[in-house]
Amino acid sequence: MSMNIMYSFLGNQLDAGFQEKRWERWRPNVGISESESPVIDKLVLMHGPKDRALAQRVAADALVKRVNPHFQVELQELPLDPYDLSQTFVTMDELR
Repeated sequence: MSMNIMYSFLGNQLDAGFQEKRWERWRPNVGISESESPVIDKLVLMHGPKDRALAQRVAADALVKRVNPHFQVELQELPLDPYDLSQTFVTMDELR
């Protein structure tokens, strides 16, 4: 059986939150785990070194909200600036 794997960048604004209020708003990478269609089996969440704690929080929250009991989150720390598109494209190509 093949797995549906989604690659995503951590959003340090939209995914942000450590307080209980974070549950009151939509966070894109947590929302992926709530998707019933298409079913996502694995989220590869890419983040920079300075956002490690937020990435860990988002991964944990995504596992709480998951609708697919087999859903997984893999954290991929990358030393890049996602706003530097040329560097981002090269890094993404290397991940394939």
